Amino acid sequence: MKFDGFSIRVKMLITFCLIIAIVVAFSYLMFFVFRNRNNRLLYKAFSETLGLMARSVETELGKFEDFSANLTTDPYVQDRINMMNGESDPVVWFRLGEELKNKLINSFTVPYVECIYAIDNHGRVVNVRNDYPKLETFVSSEQLEDFSVSERAWEWIETDSDTDTLYYLRRIRQVAGLSLEQMGVLCFVIRKERFKQWVLDYPVDYQLEFGLFGRQQLLYASKGIVKQIPQAAGGVTGSGFDILRVDTEQYFVVFIGSPSLTYLCVVPYQSLFRDIELFNTVFPLFCAGIFLLFLFVTVRFTRNISRPIVRLAEEMKNIESEDFTQAKLSLNGYTRRDEIGVLYNEFTLMLDKIENLINDNYRKQLLIKDAQYKTLQAQINPHFLYNTLESINWIAQLNNQDRIADMVQALGDLLRVSINANKIFLTMQEEADLLRQYVLIQKIRYQERLEVEIDLTESLKGYVIPKLTLQPFVENSIKYGLEAVNGVCRINIRTEDRGDRVAIHIGDNGPGMDEDLVRRILAGQVEARGSGIGIKNIYERLKQFYGKEFSLDIDARRGRGTTVTITVAKLEPAQAADGRRVDAVTEGR
Repeated sequence: MKFDGFSIRVKMLITFCLIIAIVVAFSYLMFFVFRNRNNRLLYKAFSETLGLMARSVETELGKFEDFSANLTTDPYVQDRINMMNGESDPVVWFRLGEELKNKLINSFTVPYVECIYAIDNHGRVVNVRNDYPKLETFVSSEQLEDFSVSERAWEWIETDSDTDTLYYLRRIRQVAGLSLEQMGVLCFVIRKERFKQWVLDYPVDYQLEFGLFGRQQLLYASKGIVKQIPQAAGGVTGSGFDILRVDTEQYFVVFIGSPSLTYLCVVPYQSLFRDIELFNTVFPLFCAGIFLLFLFVTVRFTRNISRPIVRLAEEMKNIESEDFTQAKLSLNGYTRRDEIGVLYNEFTLMLDKIENLINDNYRKQLLIKDAQYKTLQAQINPHFLYNTLESINWIAQLNNQDRIADMVQALGDLLRVSINANKIFLTMQEEADLLRQYVLIQKIRYQERLEVEIDLTESLKGYVIPKLTLQPFVENSIKYGLEAVNGVCRINIRTEDRGDRVAIHIGDNGPGMDEDLVRRILAGQVEARGSGIGIKNIYERLKQFYGKEFSLDIDARRGRGTTVTITVAKLEPAQAADGRRVDAVTEGR
């Protein structure tokens, strides 16, 4: 997919949204992976915790089995059972039974054991509690017979889970002589709730339910939900944990298996893992909230960056209409201090420079157009003009009018150079020769009243300057100097080598000028009189060509003459042909 057609704001928004989406998706993926791993660890930890409770039941039952074993191997108990087995007299048997009862009552130390029955080999029963029902009420003769013929040392009599009592049968074997002959059975009656309170007295916050399974059926269930677990689990075997759904609720179930019993711990899943489930629900919502928050911040951020750029681009388009004033007014109200603010300020400065350059170029074009217009007005056929001057010169020579012939010859040479548009630059020597032709014409007019001296330094003769640079200054000296004095007007033109520059001095002995007039002339505030070119036009012409490599100074005082000093860079003929401004040509010197 290409984004070239989208705006910078859309590009930034898409980029930031992709980054945020990738980060959020990666975070959620990591959360999902670690959540499953942590859940397994938590399940294992909780199963071990609940297993400890089941182990505590098993430990207590082990202690109970030790108690029952010690009681069946007690010498007094074995002696009385042995005597009872061999006694047929009911009165004597009853007396022996009472003695055995007293012994068993004195050994009655386990808090959850409610009653003990002693049964001899003939099936006669001794009940240690007179207020307790007979044994056959709880244990059938078939169950006793089955246990008697078996080889098991003990056995739990499995009863319905709703029954509050458990029955434990313990075989009495003869210890004397290690014959291990069966002498009888002890039956212990255990109260289930009392056993639970004694063994499972744990300060837990979750709703723990407990179940005890025998070989074939459920022996004990603290609540009805425990009865449904075997069916939901497909049976109760082995050890481990599972998450089962019963009706509409989930339960965390731990199985602890032993050789004779299976212990079952059941805890509602929400009760045990409510914080984890809450976190699992809240975290995706948190990720969505973070995404929306970052999206909002991203939109504001991209708008804050892109809006000034879009605005600047629109102003650039408006500049095509060259409405610089409106663009600068619109941009000047921007006050940001960051990089975009710098861009706005620099763009405003650039507009000022472009506007100044356009205005300067516009003025230059006006000057060029004006010069072209004046040239067109004054343009005549050069060949016709030269032929006419040659004819006048030929007639003057035929009539021995040498001064007229010299004047016509000088005028022709002067016009030939000034009208030639292909030759813009002259060497200092050529410029001096052209100036002498002009002075020759003027001397014919003013005769002895005009004296002009040209002192050209030998080393500067090969450097070039724009043609007709000196003639306007000499013309001004004649116009404002000679006409204003009664005596001889003396004009001196001399050159000075200043290293990489050339200084040309044009001085006269005219009436001079005051300082205010000099200032106004240099400022371009004095227009030329008549058809003259004027110092302002000369200054503009040389400034455009030489740039910063040009300067013009006027040294004049009232009544003491005037000296104009032109300072320009030394320019070889090849450099003049380059066509660039002199300050650009000489910049690397």
